[in-house]
Order: sequence, then structure tokens, then C-alpha cells
Amino acid sequence: MSLNVVRSMFLAAALSAAASLFNTVHGQDLVELPAADKSLELASSELYSVGSFDGEDWELFGNRVIVAFGPDERLFVLDAEGHRVLILDSAGELVSMFGREGSGPGELQSPTAIAVTGDSLVVIVDMAKRGLSVFGLDGTFVRFVGTDDQFASGVAGGGSGSVVTEYSMKMQTGQDGQVSVDNTPQLERQAVGGAAGVSAIYQQTVPEVAESGTREVSGGGMRMSFGGQREEFAPALNWAVLGPSRIAIADEAGYLIKILERGSGISRHLVRPIEPAAVSEIDQEEVKRRRRAALEGTGSGGSGGVTIMFQRGGGGGGSRRMSVPQEMIDQMVDQMTFADVRPVISGLTADRSGRMWVRRDGTEIGEPGPVDLVSAAGEYLGTLDAEVVVPDAFGPGGMAAFVEKDELDVVRVVVRRLSVPGS
Repeated sequence: MSLNVVRSMFLAAALSAAASLFNTVHGQDLVELPAADKSLELASSELYSVGSFDGEDWELFGNRVIVAFGPDERLFVLDAEGHRVLILDSAGELVSMFGREGSGPGELQSPTAIAVTGDSLVVIVDMAKRGLSVFGLDGTFVRFVGTDDQFASGVAGGGSGSVVTEYSMKMQTGQDGQVSVDNTPQLERQAVGGAAGVSAIYQQTVPEVAESGTREVSGGGMRMSFGGQREEFAPALNWAVLGPSRIAIADEAGYLIKILERGSGISRHLVRPIEPAAVSEIDQEEVKRRRRAALEGTGSGGSGGVTIMFQRGGGGGGSRRMSVPQEMIDQMVDQMTFADVRPVISGLTADRSGRMWVRRDGTEIGEPGPVDLVSAAGEYLGTLDAEVVVPDAFGPGGMAAFVEKDELDVVRVVVRRLSVPGS
């Protein structure tokens, strides 16, 4: 038995014991989901699709498209590279569009995410402007809500007048001009409907790495410093809004979903007895190969290099892509560190009923695993095959939107009606 496997078994046992003690002390419910999978099948029928090389002028999208349903069946399509939002009706017809490139009120500079609140406000995360641009359902600009020194990486409707925002980077400039970076993922509830206000929801506990700290790579006359690097295969902060007052979080190596109640913290833990797989040397080499290909621009993503985040002295900031000399690429790959195990849960989202779609880790690196369906009440409903694609957005009445590419590599948005018999 390898040392990694032994360490993983010890870690899993320690986490299980700690979770049990924690639940006993704090009176939280521990809900044990069944170990055996119950097979489910996903039924779908296409309602409409938009996005075509030879379609209407407005149907030609850039490569970064994000979607969100409104309170009704209207779909909001954020074409990030086009700096615009399209509003589609239930039949896929264009109702209107809004947005243009710029740094002024109502303009979009570097949009990265979109959400619709419970009281019909459209919220767009703008990384370069470091804030949230808020619009009405008709595209009328309402206000801009700054996020100061934080960079948002995700957003979801959080009830009337608010959104839940994920922040994965915080940058602060000291009096000496040095910039410090905090990469600890955290969730906050941000008021966007009128009165300003921010409340912390959750902050992920990132395991300390013995080799962590500031790392430097240099080459080709360049020098770059990296602080707070995380191990490869470290659990990500996966989360989903289940309703105005409840959020689900999965950020551990094992199969553990935490249910947070607004105002009272964690109320339940949902667990399945599925052990995380040990990270093998083959896994490590494959991840290094993919990282090198991404930096060199030889991978499936196309252009190589790294994304550099920056902030300006007078506020604001943004990002830009820059190439990296081969000598620096070699150093960056050599300095990669790895966790002992691969997290069981790799993705988490929820539909309009609060039903959770839990993507599990696949057998091979980069391959998706099966998808568990868990009700809002914490009941295991069954498991969908690994080939099932989880929607990019859920709407009312089983509607779901998918961002895909056709045979010509053209981005399109497909809306289908889904049903899962037996769930």
C-alpha cells in the first residue's frame, strides 16, 4: 500500500471523526445518503437554439457566453466579448439587447458573469471595473455597486434585492506601493436593490502547504512572483443557491455537502460513503503536461501564456494575457505541488426547485463523472450517467439553457425542457 493511500485513509478517518464531533457539539444534522447508485435517465426536448454563422446578425456570438433566466421564461444571454446582453423570449425570439463597451455608467468593460435577482434586477459582474452593474429587466441601467479591492468570479440571485457573489481574489496596495494578494475563496451577500450592504456568508478553509509562500520564476528578462498558491487537486469552492435563504456548499475532499441557512450558518451536512481517489504519479504528470500545453499555447484552449491581474492607483483594474518565456514555463511546472487525493465532488448547481445536481469526479483526469440528484430537502434521488451535460442555467417549468459549439465551432445557445422520470 502506497504512502499516499495510507495518508488519504488517515485523512478521511480524521475528517469523518471531526465532522461527527462538530455535529454533536453544534447540534447540526448529519444526513447519510445511500452508498449504492440508483440509475436515472434524463429526458429532454429542444425548444429553440440561437447562434449561427449564417443566421441573423445578432446571433454571431464571441467565445465567452454566459446565460441566466429571468423570473419568467425570458433568457438573458451575456456575450462577454461583444459587451452586450441579449434578451430572448420563450420562443427564442430577440426581444431587445443592451450594453456597449466602455467604462462609464451602464457600459461593460470586462463582464464575466450574470444573474437575475428575485425582484427582477439583472446583475453583471465586471472584473475590470471591480464591481456589479445593475440593470432592470428591460436593460435600463439602474446603478453600479463597487466591490472595492475584490475581484468577483461568480454570482447568483440571492433573493429580493441581493445577489450571492463569490470572490476568489483580493488585492490591496500598501503605503509602500507593494500589492498583496489574498486568494482565499469566499461568498458574500451583496445588496443591489437600493440600500448598500454586504454580509459575509462563507469563507473556504484552504489547507496550508508546506512549500507555500511567495514563489518567483524568471527568464527572458522577466520576473514574476506568485503568492498563496494552492495545491493541484485542492478542493474548489463549489456552491449553489437553493432559495432566498439557503445555500449548498461542497469544498471538501470527501462527499460532503454543507447546507447554510441565512442568519444561522450551517444547519446540515449531507454525506455519501464515497472515498476520494488517491493522486497517482500518472495523475501528476498528466496535470503537468496539460499546464505546460496551456502555457505554451499548444493545448485545446489555443493561445498560451498567463492572465495578469492588475489594479490602478486611482481604483479600477483588470487583466491582460501575456506570453511566458520557455524558461519560466519550465520553472512554473516544476514548482507545482499536489494534494494527496482528488475531491469526489467536482461541480454543484441547483435548478429552480432547489434540487441539487452534483457532478462527481471522473475515472480519468479531465473526464466528467456521474451526476447525483439530491432534493432541496436532502434526499438522494438518483444518479445520471457521466455523459449527461449539466445545464448552464435553469429556468421555470423544466427549461434549461446550454452553451454549446456546433460543427463549425460556432457558439450557440440551446434551450431544452428537461425531465427526470423517477426523481
